Amino acid sequence: RALDGFEDALRGIDNEFGDGSSELRGALFVKGRVRGDALLTLRYDSEEDPDERLFRDIEPDRFYPVYGDSSIRGYDAQSTSRLYARIDKDESYVLYGDFTTQDSSDVLELGGYRRSLSGYRAHTEVGAVTLDGFASEDYARQVVREIRGRGISGPYRIGDRNILRNSEVVEIITRDRDQPSLVLDSRTQSRFTDYEIDPIDGSLLFRRPVETLDSNLDPVFIRITYELETDGTEFWIAGVSGKVRPAEGVEVGASYVEDRNPAEPLELLSGHAQWSLGPNTRLVGEIAQATNQGESGSGKRLDLRHTGERLDAWAYWAETDADFNNPSSRFSQGRSEAGVRSSYRLGDRTRIQADLLETEDQLGGGRRRGAELAVEQRLNDWLSGEIGVRHMQETTRPADFSTANPPGITPFRATTARGKLSAQVPWLPAVSVFGEYEQDVSDSEQKVLAAGGELQVAPRTRAYARHEFLSSLGSRFALNTEQERRATVVGLQSEYPQNTDGFTEYRVRDVIAGRDAEAAIGLRNRWQILPGLGVHTSLERVQTLSGAIDGDATAAAFAVSYTAQPDWKGTGRIEYRIGEVQDTLLSTLGMTAKIDTNWSVLGRTLLERASRDGSLDDDLLGRFQIGMAYRPTETNRWGALGRYEYRFENNVDFGFRQRRNVHIVSFHGDLRHSSRLWSTGRYAVKWVDEDAL
Repeated sequence: RALDGFEDALRGIDNEFGDGSSELRGALFVKGRVRGDALLTLRYDSEEDPDERLFRDIEPDRFYPVYGDSSIRGYDAQSTSRLYARIDKDESYVLYGDFTTQDSSDVLELGGYRRSLSGYRAHTEVGAVTLDGFASEDYARQVVREIRGRGISGPYRIGDRNILRNSEVVEIITRDRDQPSLVLDSRTQSRFTDYEIDPIDGSLLFRRPVETLDSNLDPVFIRITYELETDGTEFWIAGVSGKVRPAEGVEVGASYVEDRNPAEPLELLSGHAQWSLGPNTRLVGEIAQATNQGESGSGKRLDLRHTGERLDAWAYWAETDADFNNPSSRFSQGRSEAGVRSSYRLGDRTRIQADLLETEDQLGGGRRRGAELAVEQRLNDWLSGEIGVRHMQETTRPADFSTANPPGITPFRATTARGKLSAQVPWLPAVSVFGEYEQDVSDSEQKVLAAGGELQVAPRTRAYARHEFLSSLGSRFALNTEQERRATVVGLQSEYPQNTDGFTEYRVRDVIAGRDAEAAIGLRNRWQILPGLGVHTSLERVQTLSGAIDGDATAAAFAVSYTAQPDWKGTGRIEYRIGEVQDTLLSTLGMTAKIDTNWSVLGRTLLERASRDGSLDDDLLGRFQIGMAYRPTETNRWGALGRYEYRFENNVDFGFRQRRNVHIVSFHGDLRHSSRLWSTGRYAVKWVDEDAL
């Protein structure tokens, strides 16, 4: 009968006749060389999956948690449509499928345009010339959001639903606390191994805490770029870019992008030049113009960096109009940022540091300027001293409204003197400590007190602790008498590269591949205290004594992973955050093991609890999942997979208290009768109990 669901899987090619119908499916995959020197990759499937995600790859929650098979899986021909086609020749290619419009680049900070799309893309290199182009007819719009780190792994609510799956690009960025428009560091995160995202409710859960402040007390943010479904009306997005290297060390390029989204049209034109003045010196210039809804704005910047044996210097200038609106830009709208940061070694024991900065709000006209001069002297083999002066001034209009400064603290002008002692503990060469004091020369209430230390626990891992009392909400160039903040951070920092080399330690022989295991239970960037035993810990306390809207918060986290045994791996973590608005508890456990030659298992749990304003009626989210695989390797005749999962939710959504309990059971078995005959059986059930009060 009609609409019984029986033929839903075969709707690509069908024909109705009389009281019946016929359906047909065709699919193919081809990869190989054509015409001798070109590589063809082709996939076609007449049955397009309407729920297919971009860049389809491993999904640890899909189907069964463990398969009793440690084969390494690869993914090719990624496309959300029926067709994927790509031809490669030398360094050039053309493709139709899923793609990212632009790779990460520290050169294109104003005119960069990074989207996850499906459509056409071409790349060619001819001598010193490189050309790129793309085009996509889609119905999604780009959204970029920044969320402040809270010292825990999450969940972090994005606020949007119906996010196109796998379209997100997640970065952990560190901004300069003196010039918030400057990004000091950016780390792109990998899906599943670094974070998980729920596209339905729009929440991010990381595998390790995202700090509120880094080890230098600069603010840390989560920057997420994703595609959001619109009303379904398709429109074209296209772009072209090119660059040429006319001489050694010189690169000049330009790009043009047009997004014909009827609700948010965008035209973006940019140009850049890069000049390597030597092996350690680079000059970058960039200009961009963005047109949105008929309003045009421009941005421009210069960046000069030098690293040498004696001189390290960074000079920068950037300015954006109030109407410059490129969501992919690293710089905020309507800002002007300029500065020089330099240090020069006079000898083995003496170093001079000179810094200048200017930050301005182009719309309101507020401006802050600052200058610092310091001399560092190595007093002996283990003790160093530093003295310096700092001058700062700000107009009546604040230079940065994002700090939520209350009225009455501007204008100001101050000059401070500071001193710092740093020591490498003689009997503990891996330990260093410091103490610092800074005081306004005319107002004793404006000061900075700081102390801390570091422990080098491994060649690429250090533990750090820092406490600071500051007569400001963050910037040392904005000392005043009406704001005070205390901040304490304790943590571990590892510099291990995030690549597939780390997957191998999670591999359980004949059970699960390394990447699959790390995606399911793994923990990255930890301190290896013993072979196969790693820990991660962090503690931070931010307390505002006066002059701020945000409340106080304390966050602590501890995690451990054990990967030394070839037949089992395990991880666990617990995090707790206490805030004035909400307290959060997060706990996870995970283990995968080879029980014997035939049986393997993977289990994991998650518990999240949040309480608001001391309420006893907390929000709860829990999950327990276990998977088992039976693979008799000696006969290979029988095979069975099993999964049980339990989820419970108890939270407030849209003003209603919602309770939900879910049980999922699934089994799959197969029996091989002969080399040409086998049988399979499947059974699954899902039981849900929910109500809203």
